Amino acid sequence: MQGALGQAPGPVRPAASLSRGAARRLNELGGEGAIAEGTAGGTQPIGPPSQAAANPEARSRESSSQEGTSQDPRSQAQHSQAQHRQGEANLDSPSQAAASQEGVFEDSRLGASSAGERVVDPGTIEEGAVRLQAGSGFFRPESRPSRDLGVLLAQHLAAQRRRDRPEAPGLRVLDLMAGCGIRSLRYGIEAGAAGVWANDADPDRLALLQANLAGFGGGRCTTRTAQKLLAGCLLREQRFDLIDLDAFGCPSALVPLALEALAFDGVLYLASTDGRSPTGHDRPAAIRSLGAAARAHPASWELALRLQLGVQARAAWVLGRGLEPVFSFSEGRTFRTAVRLRRKPGPQAERLLGLLAHCHGCGDQQVQNLLQLRQWRPCLCPDQANARLSISGPLWIGPLQDPASLEAMASAPGADSASLSPAGARLLVKLRRDDGLPARCWPLAELAKRLGGGPPPLEPLVQALRQQGWSAQASAVMPAQLRSDAPWDRLLAVAAHVSQAGAAPAPHDAALNR
Repeated sequence: MQGALGQAPGPVRPAASLSRGAARRLNELGGEGAIAEGTAGGTQPIGPPSQAAANPEARSRESSSQEGTSQDPRSQAQHSQAQHRQGEANLDSPSQAAASQEGVFEDSRLGASSAGERVVDPGTIEEGAVRLQAGSGFFRPESRPSRDLGVLLAQHLAAQRRRDRPEAPGLRVLDLMAGCGIRSLRYGIEAGAAGVWANDADPDRLALLQANLAGFGGGRCTTRTAQKLLAGCLLREQRFDLIDLDAFGCPSALVPLALEALAFDGVLYLASTDGRSPTGHDRPAAIRSLGAAARAHPASWELALRLQLGVQARAAWVLGRGLEPVFSFSEGRTFRTAVRLRRKPGPQAERLLGLLAHCHGCGDQQVQNLLQLRQWRPCLCPDQANARLSISGPLWIGPLQDPASLEAMASAPGADSASLSPAGARLLVKLRRDDGLPARCWPLAELAKRLGGGPPPLEPLVQALRQQGWSAQASAVMPAQLRSDAPWDRLLAVAAHVSQAGAAPAPHDAALNR
């Protein structure tokens, strides 16, 4: 992962691990992340703790600014859509020289001479169809499946653009936190993007980005904070078809600006390395960064993804726009979602935001949307007086994947080439098999605990539930987990039978079926 700080996820990077210039600039940052010196640099104020979140005065200024420009939601939505239409007609190409409205910054368009620059680290990365130097840029080989899916997604978006708008320029990509530039280069070379803007907040990485992307003629390299870059795009009404925000920490503060910089039907590919607050391990931090309650849950990775999608959905709706997940996944370290921006919310979109309840006593789970919120039904605990539900949300309770988009990605040219690694191919297959509905998942170990034996075989259990009319599939988010809408008591009964009888279907009970 190429975070803004160029390091593995964890606590905020100490100034001692930055270059001297970057450390000095970091120490001089004000509450709004303003750069005191003549070049943009420092770090993204999105990691835990956030620079902006830690400064109440900055939050107050931001709130005042937002309140000063507020208007009626309907007129705001119409105005926003008009801005988007105007922005579509006046897009700045990433390869064009744009006048800076953000102060002094270091900027390089590829093709310019980089004589005298050299990459200190001689280590060479070969991935997909590209080769580049790692240098000081952060690079995790284990994250290749996420980069592979990004390339397939970009190929799918480029094909859609050629089909629906053949007169328009090619795919425009913004890589906000580029690190060593491997994502940017792969988008340009393997996905055929017409323009790629590679940005990283560390000014010491400009030479590395220049060198690595020198072979791609449609690129641009900058070293600005993500906030300043996105704010400039908003002022210029410059928008992109794909924004890759591979963030360090929780990126919630950047979501509204990122959506503003996204063209209609474009995709925001977002990553968060905050693994504590959205999984119930830091409840106060979840309220601060996600605006939601996060309680311990057996499907903790999925809980984090749904909270992340909830933040994005609320930000899109406030702007009068709609949002649809393309795919969502995690390996437990990083939580990645790709969402498509629509001109307006879909019908009954508000029903896709809700609450998820889990009983640690009996294992039952319940889901409610916020529009029809009512009293929770009793769980299976024998002592109802002491039964306690752990409730998380508001969060996204809709689908996690779009089967049509995943099918198109699987048919993209890169799916049959070096662009897709074996691990990436396995991930794509899993995502295509699980749309993420309903938002109720149990580990097989949880079933074994309740049944007092070993875990039931997953595939026979899925088939047995389907034979009785319930939806059931293996979760694509966490291994060895079952997703189903069957009532908890019925699910346990079927699981017990499958465990005892192998793959034989459970006895049919019409009274418990729909």
